Parts: sequence; C-alpha cells; structure tokens
Amino acid sequence: MDTTRLIITDNKIMADNIAEAFGYDREEDAGTFCYEGSETEILWTGGDFLNLVLKKGMPEDYVLTGMSAEEITSEFYDVYPRREGGLIPLIDESRISYIENSLGYCDEIVFMCQPTAEGERLIQAIKNFFDIKIPTRTIVLREFVRWRIISAVDGHSSLKLAAIHSFDAMCENLEFDMAARKPVQV
Repeated sequence: MDTTRLIITDNKIMADNIAEAFGYDREEDAGTFCYEGSETEILWTGGDFLNLVLKKGMPEDYVLTGMSAEEITSEFYDVYPRREGGLIPLIDESRISYIENSLGYCDEIVFMCQPTAEGERLIQAIKNFFDIKIPTRTIVLREFVRWRIISAVDGHSSLKLAAIHSFDAMCENLEFDMAARKPVQV
C-alpha cells in the first residue's frame, strides 16, 4: 500500500534537493511553492509564513520539566500568519490552503529542517495553527543530499532524538522571546 506524505521545509533550495531525491525535476516540476504529483509532495514555506508570538501576561517563572515541544508551544504561544501591509500575502494563503487540504488525503506530514531553533519554531507554528491530527515526523539534517534524505524519510531516524531536539529548540526559542520582552533600562 502506498503512503501519501507531504514534506514541508522552509526554503526552496532545501525543497529542490528533497524533490530531486524523490525523482522530481526542479526545472519542470516545481510549482509556485510546491512539488506535487506523486505519493511524496514537497512544500516550501518561504520562511516564517506562520509566526509564534508570546501570549500576553506570561509569567517570568515557568517550569518546562516533562513538557514536549508541542506543549510548550500551546502553553506559551499564539500563532499568526505572516502579513504584508496588513494582509496575508496571496502565496501564503495558497500555502495555508494547500496544507489544510493535504490533511484530508495525506497519511503523514514530514517536517525537514536544518538543526536550528528557527526551524523548530516554524514546525511548531505549523503544528499548532493546523491542529494536525495525522502522524507527523521531524527530520533534522545537516546535509540535504539524496541518500540522507531518502534514508531519513524512509524511517531511518530516531523519533526519540527528534523529540529531544525539538524540546531543546523550543526551550531556546522561549528563553529568547522571554528575554526580548523585558524592557532595557537606559
């Protein structure tokens, strides 16, 4: 039985490398923001098309022990679409619709990013915004080369390690956001 999956990454260069690993031709098959047509679809977000913003009134002291990255996001953040001139850009509206529609036919969402807190921030924003109920996986790669991509997507990556990396990245994001909201005395 074939599995239909959507791979989401944050930029076109990574999407192109992923697409080529799955047999797409970047010159012929790339759409405005996705590769589609086979059981593996690839979408790139063009950066932070969804943004995490600290909820109002969050206390200075908090305990993250025992929480997952998803629980940190839900507890501390609200998610808002990117806006330009007060409006959601048309391409981002298309991305949102595409992901929303894919949740109806995909068996799995695979998030692929480089090992950065910013990548995890986007992943958690997407998970929270869409309240995804189908299985998801996060794959962190340092090198986006064919054999690493295929190996990771075909299940040769650790879900436990991914959860640890996700938690660590969201702790870093939360610490940065909490520090940024404190007024600086001059």
